[in-house]
Amino acid sequence: MPNLLSYLRQKTVLWEALAVLMGLSYSMSLVNKLWFSWSFAIVSSLVFTGLCIQKRIFAEAGLHLFYLGTAIYGWVFFNENQNSTMEITTIEHIIFICILSVLSMALGFSLKKLTSQVRPYLDSFTTIFSMGATLLMINLIPANWIYFIVINAFAIWLYASRKLYLTAGLMLVYVGIAIAGYLEWTNA
Repeated sequence: MPNLLSYLRQKTVLWEALAVLMGLSYSMSLVNKLWFSWSFAIVSSLVFTGLCIQKRIFAEAGLHLFYLGTAIYGWVFFNENQNSTMEITTIEHIIFICILSVLSMALGFSLKKLTSQVRPYLDSFTTIFSMGATLLMINLIPANWIYFIVINAFAIWLYASRKLYLTAGLMLVYVGIAIAGYLEWTNA
């Protein structure tokens, strides 16, 4: 039995490494608005969905299914030659944050009551706000990167607490990529 557990842990690490590599490839190519970035996102999303289900991070599993959908959308509709970005107002950001906060609390409450999940509110926060930031991203709104800086900082803690250390490391790298993405998209 100990050999089987060790083998399964090694397989998890290999799947996690693949998901991390694909996630990094996606993020780095998206900073430069490259069309093929979406293929990396598709693979990463599929693998991370399985890992999150296995580790009982259920909202994050749903997030990765959402990412799969947006990756397919991006693959089909993303225009590599589209260099212009859009802005939203401060009031729109406040409304957006309020809506995401309510949804996050509702999901966290549901997960706490209906599952045995560890840290349901943290999982819900990173999930709901990532969905919102992704919608900003696929619409080329540079503020998405600011949202992702905060979200990924919290995700480091979430993944490390579930012993997905490679993924926690990826979230740390994502913080750096989000900073670079913001600077690139705003020409700062």
